[in-house]
Amino acid sequence: MIEAAKTERMECAVRPLRAGFVAEIDGINLSQKLSVEEVEFVRETFREFPVLIFHDQSLDPPALMAFGSNFGTLAPHTQLKYRVPDYPACSLVTNREPDGRVDEFGQNSRAVAFHSDGSFKAVPDAITILHGIEVPSSGGGTEFADCRAAWDALPDDWRQRVQPLKARHRLHKGVSGTPGPAKRAPEVENHPGSVHPVVRTLPESGRRSIYVNPVHTECVEGVGADESRELLAALIAHCTAPAFRHVHGWRRGDVVMWDQRCTLHRAAGGAPAGEARVLLRVMIVTGEAPV
Repeated sequence: MIEAAKTERMECAVRPLRAGFVAEIDGINLSQKLSVEEVEFVRETFREFPVLIFHDQSLDPPALMAFGSNFGTLAPHTQLKYRVPDYPACSLVTNREPDGRVDEFGQNSRAVAFHSDGSFKAVPDAITILHGIEVPSSGGGTEFADCRAAWDALPDDWRQRVQPLKARHRLHKGVSGTPGPAKRAPEVENHPGSVHPVVRTLPESGRRSIYVNPVHTECVEGVGADESRELLAALIAHCTAPAFRHVHGWRRGDVVMWDQRCTLHRAAGGAPAGEARVLLRVMIVTGEAPV
């Protein structure tokens, strides 16, 4: 396991929070251009821990975009209204309306179902990075589920059953896919949907991961509607079992980076009424479709 690295330009340490799943990295200032050694250290740590946390950072949109660009190509968010003016590859996760009022739906109801961003694309988002600008005094966390560990724990008969299958993903067409009242649905880019394996393989490690989610996975192909619903319900319940979950409680200045290919995430809710929750976001594609 990676624990620390030291060169003339950096001294960083890794603190695991959940073995092989979530870790904190100390000793890297993400607002500055990272050295080759720092980028490789983050990459290597990320291969072991698909959720990484960096505390006490201060990044504006260009700095967050520069950090994200070390790991792939920046992908503008599908929901147009949240893109940052002049920086379309950077977007906001916010419960504030433009006039400063609290968005009651966004306060504790938006994105509370587990999902994987962009699974409806032919080449889905691989990495998301969030940066805490304003955070509530309590609640408002982000919860993650480890779909690699879920695959590892899946009984052999279920592995044999689901490994050959493919599923269709379409924006908000899963069982938990309604983004809220129709009048709240932001303008989105048109995506016709895509078909991906139910079990995908991560190219860096060769590990397998279950790749379905209740927001964007519409159906399992090649089976009847009842069997599709049964398969998706069972797999999603398994992936989101308590044994595979971790909640990150936000602090101002946190940067959280996670692998969309092998995790699910959701807004945990619970923020006090009237308190702001504003995060900057970049999303990254690495060029490979799920296999």
